[in-house]
This record gives sequence, structure tokens and C-alpha cells, in this order.
Amino acid sequence: MKILRQSAIIAAVCAVAELIKYLLPLPIPASVYGLILMLLALLTGLIKPEQSSTVADFFLSIMPVLFIAPTVALITQPEHLAVMGGPVVLLGILGIHLMETVRKKQKTWLYLLVAALVVAAGAVLGTLGMVDYYGAGVLTVFIFYFFHGRRWWCLLGQLAALYWVNVELLGGLMYPIQLFGMDFELCQQGLALLALVPIWLYRGRQGYHSKPFQYACYAFYPVHMLLLVLVLNFVNR
Repeated sequence: MKILRQSAIIAAVCAVAELIKYLLPLPIPASVYGLILMLLALLTGLIKPEQSSTVADFFLSIMPVLFIAPTVALITQPEHLAVMGGPVVLLGILGIHLMETVRKKQKTWLYLLVAALVVAAGAVLGTLGMVDYYGAGVLTVFIFYFFHGRRWWCLLGQLAALYWVNVELLGGLMYPIQLFGMDFELCQQGLALLALVPIWLYRGRQGYHSKPFQYACYAFYPVHMLLLVLVLNFVNR
């Protein structure tokens, strides 16, 4: 009964999100509206965490299944691997490692100088290397390094910095929108800011886990990728 009640609450939130998607002429998926609604409901106490935690933990535990489709796309189009997120993360990690090494020396002026040089170098190398989203992708990694944490200024910094990167720096396609008799333009890349909703919702707590389940998850990626390759080879004969 508990699982049915929690499932009904989540389903109700999803239904309201679908209704909002139908009523508002915005290029935003209903799932994003659902995340925002759930966040507001949890913050206001309309929905208590224990009223959805069991089913939510279950959904988190089966999340690896959602990576099957992207994996198939990578197998069928391996040429895109070179410009995926790997190089972005690598440049970001190397830059963060260098900045943390200098920060431990407790010399503020030296840290600020190195941080500025690392950010500039990361943006240039990301652009020259034509990684995913070019230099802006590397800057995104550094943004979450500088504004990590849950203090209000960290969250505000993430929002402001990501707005600058996605809307001002990247820009891109603009959606014409008419709402309440007024015309607006919505930057498509600006929708990336909605990714902050699930990031802010995460509380660092694991879902269901056990040793067999843990090892099954470890084996899931290599095993299902191997099976997909075998199927692909069989189909292409």
C-alpha cells in the first residue's frame, strides 16, 4: 500500500507537469516541469520526503537502464566519441588538480593567479581541441569547482555563471514565444540552466544497494555493450 501511495504521488506530479507542458508554449519537456514541481512541493512541505523516498530510490537504482539508448548511438556513430565529454572532463580535472595543489600552499595571491591562468588555458585548449561545447564546456567544469557547496552564494554563482556561459557566450537558436499576448524570444541553450534543478535536488544519499546489486551494476555496462556490438555485427552481415 505504501508503494502504491508513493507511486500515485509521483504520478500525480507527472500528470500536472504534462498539463503545464500542454498549456504553456515553451520548448521545455514535461519531465523538467515535474522536477520543478517536486522541488517546490518538497521545499514547501506539501510533500514530505518519506512520502516518495521508497519509490524514488527504486527509480534511482534502475537509472543505468536509461544509458542503453545513448550507448547504442555511440556504437553506431563512434566518430563522435572524440568530441564527447571525456576530453572536457579531463581538461577540467587537470586544471582543478593544479589549482588545488597551489591552494594548499596557502598563498592567496598565487592561487588567484594560477586559477586565472588555468581558466584561460582551459578555455583556449578546449576551443582549439574542439571538445564538446569547446571552451565553454571546460568553463562549465570550473564553474562547479569554484561554486561547489550548498550555500546561497554558491547556488547563485552557479546560476549566474551558467547563464553567462550558455546564453551570453554560446547563445544559439532563439525560440519565438507568444505568451499572454506578448512576444518573447527564448534562447535554446539557456534551457541548460534547468539542469540545476536535479543537481540541487541531489542530497548525496544512495538508493537501494547491496553487494549483488553493486556487482551487477559494475557488470551491466561492459556486458550490455558487448551484447550490443554482437547484435550490431549480426544485423550488418
